[in-house]
This record gives sequence, structure tokens and C-alpha cells, in this order.
Amino acid sequence: GWNLKELPQIMSRINFKEDLKMQHLAHDAVRREVNQCKDRLGVDYVDVMHLEWADLSQPGYVDAALYMMDEKTSGRIRHVSTSNLNTEAMERIVNAGVEISSTQVTYSMLDRRPDLALSDFCSAHGIVMTPYGVLAGGLLTSQSLNAPPHKLRSNKPSYAALLREVGGYDWFQFLLGTLNEIAQKHSVSMEAVAMKWVLQKPAVSSLVIGARTAEHIDTYRSLGIFSLDTEDDTAIEDVLTQGKAPRSDCYNWERGTSSMF
Repeated sequence: GWNLKELPQIMSRINFKEDLKMQHLAHDAVRREVNQCKDRLGVDYVDVMHLEWADLSQPGYVDAALYMMDEKTSGRIRHVSTSNLNTEAMERIVNAGVEISSTQVTYSMLDRRPDLALSDFCSAHGIVMTPYGVLAGGLLTSQSLNAPPHKLRSNKPSYAALLREVGGYDWFQFLLGTLNEIAQKHSVSMEAVAMKWVLQKPAVSSLVIGARTAEHIDTYRSLGIFSLDTEDDTAIEDVLTQGKAPRSDCYNWERGTSSMF
């Protein structure tokens, strides 16, 4: 069972997205961010601190991770983690001697880029993935099943563009129909099936999800009472293989360095 004393309680991030900060990084800047977080929350240390770095052509992210490692050694951080980095950046950080505990990454049936390299890298180095966007901005929900194209809703325009690229409307409805059949089989929601598919992936430890209604809570609770079996996995994989598989690593598309397919 879960040992609540071992669960992270406070998670924060250091987000370097300004050119000046990335070009002229100093240890004091990292320490200041950590201390501001501690002082704001009134704690002695931060359980998990994520490093997010906007421009990977600026190599200072390795130094930033090393500075965070120093903060861990000093006791001001318990775990050094990353967010929105590709496999190459993760590899450079790990090779520099930084102990990464986890990484946040976008992962869903519509965005399977972690399958290319990041998942294997994390498994090989004892790093767990905590995916977000597992419902593709709300597209992988019961509201999308049999909805006409103009009625499909996502909280991010990028997911709508992604849907067009990966398979289009007819393929998407085929996927949703498959998820609905599996959901009925296990007496859970379609959303639970989509989330469980990610949660059962290698290196994935937990999901980054939000809850706005009691119904959301019920869906999340159901994740602990069922598992996708081989028949379910095969049915989903059969549909996914009829769409386009990603060809570039995580976040390269967002950063404009390559196309996704």
C-alpha cells in the first residue's frame, strides 16, 4: 500500500523561458527560485522541483540541472525533476551526473511520442514519467463520440491540429468506438480507459490530471479497480496502427525543430 509519508507533498518548477536568463544562468538564480518557493509556502524544503527550459539550443539547462542537484545536496530540494524536455536533453542532464527522479511529458493515444525513445530511456535510468494531456485536451471523452466534426472541442488548438494529422475524423470515431466497447466491458467510463492506457505504460508512475466535478473524481477512483487486458490492448493497438505514428521526439514539434509525422 501507499506510504503517505513518502508521497511528495509540495511540487514546484523553475521555468526558464527568457533568453537573458538562459544565456546568463548563475547558481544564485536557481537558489533564489528555490528559496522564494520555500518562503512563499513556509516550508524547509521542496519535495519535487521541476526544471523547464524553453530553448534547448541554449545549453545552459545542464548547468541549471546541476545547480538544482546542489540544492538537493543542501537539503532544500528532495527530488530533481524535469518538464517538457526531449530525450536528448534528458540524456545530457543524466550524463552530467544529475539524478532525475521524474519527468512530466505529454502522452496520450493521439500523442505517442514517448514511445519512440523517452520511455525506454526513463526505464533504463530509473526515471518515472508523470504524463499530462492524457485525454488530449478533452478530445478523448464521451462527448466526442459520434459528435460531428464542428462539435469536437479541445482546450488546446494544437490537439485539433494533431487529430487531423494522426488520422482524421473517421479514424478518430473508430478509436472512440473501440474505447467505448472496452469501457462497457469493464463498467467504467471511456475517459478511464484512455487514462488507464497511459497509466499502464512502462515508466509511467502516475498522471497529472485535474478535477472540476464529482464525476471526475469517480472516474479517477475507477482507475484503481480495473486493468486493460491483452484483448483490450490489442484492440486499441489495431486502431492506432491505422493512424499515423509519430516520427520525432517529444517537444521537437512544439519547438519548431521538426515535424511530428
